[in-house]
Amino acid sequence: MNTCKTSNFLFIDIAKVVGIYLIIFGYIISASFLFNYIYSFHLALFFILAGFLYKQKAVKENLIKIFGGLLIPYLIYQFSYLPLRLANLVLFHDNSLIPTFLKMLMGIFIGNTRDTVFSTDVCEPCWFIMSIIIIRLLFANLHLCKNNMVVISLFAIIFFEIFRINHIILPFTLLSVCMAIPYFALGILFNNIRFIIFLQTLDINNKIFLSLCGFIFLAFIIKFNGLLNIAVPWEPRGMANLFLSYTSGILGTLSLVLISSIITKNNKFINTISKNTLFIIFFHWFLMFFLSWSGLIKYIKAEFDSHTHVVLLYAILSLAILVVNYFVILILQKYCPLILGKYRPKR
Repeated sequence: MNTCKTSNFLFIDIAKVVGIYLIIFGYIISASFLFNYIYSFHLALFFILAGFLYKQKAVKENLIKIFGGLLIPYLIYQFSYLPLRLANLVLFHDNSLIPTFLKMLMGIFIGNTRDTVFSTDVCEPCWFIMSIIIIRLLFANLHLCKNNMVVISLFAIIFFEIFRINHIILPFTLLSVCMAIPYFALGILFNNIRFIIFLQTLDINNKIFLSLCGFIFLAFIIKFNGLLNIAVPWEPRGMANLFLSYTSGILGTLSLVLISSIITKNNKFINTISKNTLFIIFFHWFLMFFLSWSGLIKYIKAEFDSHTHVVLLYAILSLAILVVNYFVILILQKYCPLILGKYRPKR
């Protein structure tokens, strides 16, 4: 497959920054049409971009990348959040200390996103890191040709439907992995010179027109199809047809990429945020724990009658959270890059 270097394409960084902002904003607004709209594609965006950026490495180098860039941050984030989650369940929900702690350890090990009889969820957003780990292991020795991408996607969709229809929640986020594999494979297929040339030949007016058409069409799909969230695919909102759900994820991603490719100026904020989205996925959740505990989000919703004002304030709050993440990342880059997944063993 004719692939291209991706290090110089600013649209990837822009799309990741917008995507991580939408993750924060989507979590705050929750349970609304806007929530369904955002969640219909913003997670698909990250899996497609992960596939676009994916490069096969030698076995040792791949394991080092997974260990230092994914597994160590996964464990740090889970165990950092564990005391807060444990205290909340024991003090405010009357859970027993030792059994709850042991179930949390099991939850961290199997990477679950929902409580089960044997496990308790700790840091919910960490399911994404576990999913990326599983996908990278799966694709490590797979020949990245078009036929293989189609075949593995079809098998993933079949397995996904079998387990989803029978309401079977698998460990290691395998149900989410199955739904995410076609997006990841599509990202790999997009990483070719023809796609980049097509993107670069469109002028600004065409990009704006096509992206607006895409976002409008996406709204109609969500209105009549509902949401099949990759994070919790066993809890669909609406009828959630699988074909339309994949259409939503791909359409929203391409529309956002088109808009992102209009911007031509980079800066430190964009570069820093785009390179540390895994940390932000965790840390925004950490911050949201205290915001929820303070009652600020509920206060905004209760104090303002206008839905527009509430959404606007939530948007500003989301931006503030992203800015806080930015400054925390700058500190960690200097003093503790391990937390950001920048571990590099000495050779």
